[in-house]
Amino acid sequence: MMLRSLVVAAAAAVAAADLAAERRYEAEPKVRMEPSVESFGGRNWEVLRRADAGDSVRLYFFLKHSDAELKDFEATLFDRADPRSANYGQWLSAAEVTERLAARPEAVDAVEELLRAYGAEEVDMNRERDVLRVELPAPIVEQLLHTELAVFSHKRFPEVRVVRAARAYHLPASVAEYVSFVGELVRLPRVDPPVRLSWFLKALAQPPPPASSCATCKPSRCPCRCRR
Repeated sequence: MMLRSLVVAAAAAVAAADLAAERRYEAEPKVRMEPSVESFGGRNWEVLRRADAGDSVRLYFFLKHSDAELKDFEATLFDRADPRSANYGQWLSAAEVTERLAARPEAVDAVEELLRAYGAEEVDMNRERDVLRVELPAPIVEQLLHTELAVFSHKRFPEVRVVRAARAYHLPASVAEYVSFVGELVRLPRVDPPVRLSWFLKALAQPPPPASSCATCKPSRCPCRCRR
């Protein structure tokens, strides 16, 4: 009984802390992300409806790299690609590249804290340690990013539907300084026609071209159009 009470109390404390953090973020000044984006949607897409609680949204938070880190990394690459350098050909391993370009710990902590304040239970990081992935219900994403989400349907392939922002999105100033942009939120995917087996069967069923008689035919009447 005592153990159960402790668990309930701990859960309540965590919920209260998350609520307090959420209120703090709501009170912060907001920064518009990707300000160069002026239109939302695309010529091949149309808004089907407003996104609702039944729509799950997967987001990718791309974290910034400092200019100094990028310049240092670039200098290292040029040095090892220069035949005149003593380091020529000593290429970095995948682990070394990750170590040099991984996001700063404070950036990861800032984004994770924001996401957990809005109810995220699982926050994944990519292998290169500079992108955080989370999946949340659409209404939570709207509150988190101060935006409006819509379900877009492809005009040519109506069965293809995605959830994207219908207007600009924002982040609290204390988090925006660490985030380059949020992926899978603004840009709509390219949709190619599905490859159907019937198309191949139809092509195989086409009769072969007439046999060529190039040895005797006239150039202007050659069925294979070899233009002898």
